[in-house]
Amino acid sequence: MLTFRRPFLAVLAVIPLVAGCATIGHGDRQRLVRLFADLRQAPRKEPVIIIPGALGSILEDTETGRVAWGRMGGRGLEALALPIDHETLRDNHDAIVAVNVLRRMAVIPGLIEFKANEDLIRVLQEAGGYDKGDLEHPRPGDNCFLFWYDWRRDLVEAAQQLGAMIERLAREMGDPNLKVHLIAQSAGGLVARYYVKYGTADVLDQEPLPAPTYAGAKHVAQVIMLGTPNNGSLETFQSLHQGFTVPNMGRFSPAMVFTMPAAYQLLPHEEQTVFLDGHGRPLEVNLYDPANWEIYGWSVFGPERLTTSQQHLAQQRRFLSLALRRAKRFQRALDTGNPADDPVEYALLGSDCQPTSRRALLEKDGSVWRTRFRSDDRGLTAKLFGLGDGSVTKESLLGSHRTGISQSDLVFSTLHVANAVFVCESHLQLTQNLTALDNLLHALLVHETTAQHHAICLYCQRRFGALNAKPVTDSAEREGTGTSSQPSYREGS
Repeated sequence: MLTFRRPFLAVLAVIPLVAGCATIGHGDRQRLVRLFADLRQAPRKEPVIIIPGALGSILEDTETGRVAWGRMGGRGLEALALPIDHETLRDNHDAIVAVNVLRRMAVIPGLIEFKANEDLIRVLQEAGGYDKGDLEHPRPGDNCFLFWYDWRRDLVEAAQQLGAMIERLAREMGDPNLKVHLIAQSAGGLVARYYVKYGTADVLDQEPLPAPTYAGAKHVAQVIMLGTPNNGSLETFQSLHQGFTVPNMGRFSPAMVFTMPAAYQLLPHEEQTVFLDGHGRPLEVNLYDPANWEIYGWSVFGPERLTTSQQHLAQQRRFLSLALRRAKRFQRALDTGNPADDPVEYALLGSDCQPTSRRALLEKDGSVWRTRFRSDDRGLTAKLFGLGDGSVTKESLLGSHRTGISQSDLVFSTLHVANAVFVCESHLQLTQNLTALDNLLHALLVHETTAQHHAICLYCQRRFGALNAKPVTDSAEREGTGTSSQPSYREGS
């Protein structure tokens, strides 16, 4: 089985590389088919829309007709760098557009493949009884749709495109009150959250930020998130600083990632302590201050990379300032409002057993600052890493600014969480995890038939016994705070 040399920008890359049995097999899908046989017979299903994470949409160059991203052995990835010379981020357009959702890419067909959304789509069809259709040309009976977007660009643009597609779907189906279920992977969950709160309005330049209108909630029955970095991911910053490589496809240099507004919107939340000194003590270094990027030599401002002209340097500085401001406003817009006022519930599927980067070291080497993401010191390592799916920490998925939050105590979450389910899996493999897919189907089908969805792992419960699907509770902590929260469930051990 091929493996990555190191965890690269997994929140920007929902492309698990699997070989043979590493993916969900026919037998596992048939188990799910049998488990959901009764629920699958419901006469009507509210439509499902799959929103991939970044790198999960195929991009095509409209000038050449060639695939710019989404094909094995592709070359010329440098073409994915966006222009940065316009006055606004929205005006920094090129000829590349999203044309489809990435389902799979084969190195050796049937043996070594990149599996992105293939298993998820097949499980929805075979076990859930959904019929895949085209969002632009829906047919009667279609109830499973794929949404694609240019994952390089501002995520507000993606939310606006999603809203336009849902409105079109409502018109085509003749149902102005149409409700859809959004299955959002990784960064796609942030697109879904923004759409629910603000619809197709761009509020990021309004001062002060307006209260959420929940304009998108009219058309959303629920949002199911898989590994969404609701409080950002340190791996995003690492990729902005160091770049990353996708095997058999090419390298994304720091200069390329630097031009992509979406990357900044996935940075760790401004309230998080991101940096430590060499002794493990927290540093008050603001990641959203453009001046710090030059002081500490991050991304294109590293001393070994500063070979650009003064004109281009001025463009980089202006672009960075715009991108960081939009990113900070994007996070604040998602935080605005009381989660209890959100008419849409969120079901969270993730992992909490993998070492996951959450902090970085800042150390001075002579006159130059060095940023390190690993340490040979065991004590420092414990401070640099938390638990999550290897890319997104548990706290980030839960939308909590509090470190060490129990998944059963969601009082600190910025989301209206209905259920949180944790399996032991990597970020890239969540869409191939049988337990996660079982819970996803349960959330979808039970929500529709009973208007409630307690995402208990049916597969684990029936195969291993009810006691293996235990509610994770922390009664002492809840008694101490005087609050109550719904229990969440995880895979039995």
